[in-house]
Amino acid sequence: MGIHRECPLVQRIDHFLYSPAYLLFIGGLTILANIFCLEMVSYTAILVTAVYICLFARDILPLFPMFACGYISPSMGNNPGLNSESIFSFRNGGLYLSILLG
Repeated sequence: MGIHRECPLVQRIDHFLYSPAYLLFIGGLTILANIFCLEMVSYTAILVTAVYICLFARDILPLFPMFACGYISPSMGNNPGLNSESIFSFRNGGLYLSILLG
């Protein structure tokens, strides 16, 4: 019992993952995180996409833009060196991020 590659929904998702629109999607999430301090939203969407890719995509090639954009996604407002109330501190969002990664 596995995913059926012939399913129209799976084919549409595969087509999206290998299109320029996917790069725009990942880039848009990165912009949301970096400029608007929406790391929680962006990281959640990226993680859900990564789980789909790992479980159902034909290969892991679509993961690579996530790594490249992930490096630049943290915003200045959430820089733990500049802001002690950063989402990366355990009590302000670090627990959620830890659970998300787990």
